[in-house]
Amino acid sequence: MKCTSCGEKLDISPGKSMNFCSNCGEKVAIKTAMEVIDSADAALRFIADNFGADVLLGSKIVSTFANVTRNQLEDEKDLIKILSEKGALECLKDATQKPASEQEIAIKRAIAKLPKFLQGSEDVDAMLRKFAAALGRQLPKPRPAAVPHPVSLQSQQQSAQPQTVQPQPTQDVILPNASVQSVNLTVCPSVGSIIKFADIDWCVLDVENNKALLISERILEKRRFDASSNVWAKSELYNYLNGQFYNSFNKSEKAKVYPSNEGHVFLLSIYEAKKYFKGCSAVRIARDKKDYASWWWLRSPGNISILAASVLYGGFLDIVGLYVNADLGGVRPALWLNFEL
Repeated sequence: MKCTSCGEKLDISPGKSMNFCSNCGEKVAIKTAMEVIDSADAALRFIADNFGADVLLGSKIVSTFANVTRNQLEDEKDLIKILSEKGALECLKDATQKPASEQEIAIKRAIAKLPKFLQGSEDVDAMLRKFAAALGRQLPKPRPAAVPHPVSLQSQQQSAQPQTVQPQPTQDVILPNASVQSVNLTVCPSVGSIIKFADIDWCVLDVENNKALLISERILEKRRFDASSNVWAKSELYNYLNGQFYNSFNKSEKAKVYPSNEGHVFLLSIYEAKKYFKGCSAVRIARDKKDYASWWWLRSPGNISILAASVLYGGFLDIVGLYVNADLGGVRPALWLNFEL
């Protein structure tokens, strides 16, 4: 663009709202459009190159990242917010300035500042590396302490040597606030609690009057969605969950299941996976009975008829979808339980 006073050609930095003409010195108060970037790697590199390390690792990183990406990367932005607010980025800044022999300790300190449900997350490791890469540095592979059960809606499981895992109430995520409870309750349990029903541990996602929306805490099994269709009501998975799976409940258990428009038993939709799993992608990470992280099906269709939406290994929503005949898709049944009965 040109200066309106002298006509000198100007090179205006993206996102700047005020510049000075290099020829005549007049102010040029024309805000330029910031480049829209659709990946976290590119966005962080852009911020480092155009705004410097102080912004990249400082308090303005969340708002700057949101502006650069036009809020297209909500999960990544939420994770960056946690890293910033908990002081992990300060540790990262310290790490990138230390010799390689000391960097691993600094990275461990960064991870230790995070809520426990994130300390074993591959998303955290990957994001810290993206920050370092934006500064032209490569961090050593961190070896954080193992977390017993770093999954979405992490529960206080019993094991050979029971441990109590304290939830972090400061994050806007669904976390358990009670031990596994019996379903024989006079009132609905609270959101975030874990209850046992039909010999399955369920997470309470929502409560309406005397009904509670439940989802299995773990991936119960792995099945394909269908042979060729992504229409939930006509799918093999719908028929299985509302047939063989539902029929595995006894008479009194069936009486407590409140039928919904999606069936007695169903999968979450994309909208529900966003609504009920708040915070960042890590809270949607799920594990199977062998404690392996796995992706799991949603009932929403993908962008073509042979794809269905899912939640990927890292907890990110896949709205484009995976092939419906993939037989390794995790199944996390959901249902509404009526506590009046």
